[in-house]
Amino acid sequence: SSRVMRRALFLLVPLLAAPAVNAQTSYAVDSNLDQLFSVDLNTGAATFIASTLNNTLSTPADLAWDNATQTLWTIDLAGGAVGTIDVTNGTFTPVHQTGQSGWQAMAWDPSSQLFYLNNQTNPDLYVLDPATGVTTLVGDTAQGLITAMSIDPGGQLWGIDFSSGTLVQIDKNTAAATPIGTAVSGIQGMGFSPTGQLFGSNTNDDSLYSID
Repeated sequence: SSRVMRRALFLLVPLLAAPAVNAQTSYAVDSNLDQLFSVDLNTGAATFIASTLNNTLSTPADLAWDNATQTLWTIDLAGGAVGTIDVTNGTFTPVHQTGQSGWQAMAWDPSSQLFYLNNQTNPDLYVLDPATGVTTLVGDTAQGLITAMSIDPGGQLWGIDFSSGTLVQIDKNTAAATPIGTAVSGIQGMGFSPTGQLFGSNTNDDSLYSID
């Protein structure tokens, strides 16, 4: 399997700045340069935070945010380690080892308290239990290369194919993927706002997109 070189992987992180103010921020990681950024959702401007090249993290394949614990997670494409990234200094803390390489997409499901993962070696969907570190195969998505996944406020898992730009809904129990439409090719990270607006980052032109 080929390695997809990544740039500006994107995760939307909603923060409540005050009871009446819903402030939105986002994080991105450039795994070519091994750098963590914050991203302005209004302009797409990225602000450097710190290097992620530490503690055996080779290629952060995607980002996932656990709002309950306020922690940013990643999975290593090359080494298969799963762990957290400190958003203030970029420090990676390995928590679990999957024993597999080729990971591409990662999403956190607050309802089931599980991570959903997609692997490029085969278009397969997995779940990872963060309490035990056990990784379980769900099934084949029958898609090309899903390089970004996210779960909307209603609990639906979404993914997008890197080459075709096809946006799909994914059944979390069977891995069956239902095409919804075509966005743009090159999307390697995406996330939902609290209101359900989907954003994506594109590795081909280093741009931020909103996706219907």
